[in-house]
Amino acid sequence: MGAGGFLLELYHSGIEDLFPLNGDGRILDCYTSPEDAAEKVQYWLSKENEWERRQIAERGYRWVHENATYTHRIRTALEIMGT
Repeated sequence: MGAGGFLLELYHSGIEDLFPLNGDGRILDCYTSPEDAAEKVQYWLSKENEWERRQIAERGYRWVHENATYTHRIRTALEIMGT
């Protein structure tokens, strides 16, 4: 995402607390099984879905650069440590 690519990620509990997964703000897509992954790869690589895939990738790029830089991570770590 940080380099502008589309991310198809294995779903795990709590991922929706870290990343926007639904609606117009979605920045990635998740799969739940190898079969689901295969279906989603076909879906996202089809020409009909190219525009939507690129929009999600662009939102992911912006989200990472606005919310997940090293500066953000260091600030969060310092907050957790109470400094």
